[in-house]
Amino acid sequence: MKKKALLAQIYLAGTSPAEIAVELDVSRQAVSAVINNKGWSQSIARHISSQVGKPVSSLWPGRSDKRRKAAR
Repeated sequence: MKKKALLAQIYLAGTSPAEIAVELDVSRQAVSAVINNKGWSQSIARHISSQVGKPVSSLWPGRSDKRRKAAR
């Protein structure tokens, strides 16, 4: 999903990137990096996805909301 469309979905859900950063105790820059697809955090992506009610894979095509299995 394009940045502007994703931001619109976030605001329509009644939240903002700054509020998401506070809720997750991460920097606003970290949330912005995920929104802009310049960086990746599974936990931030999952939180945004739950806020807007869409799966991670539809917000960021090619990404998955499945957790990686720990290396043994």
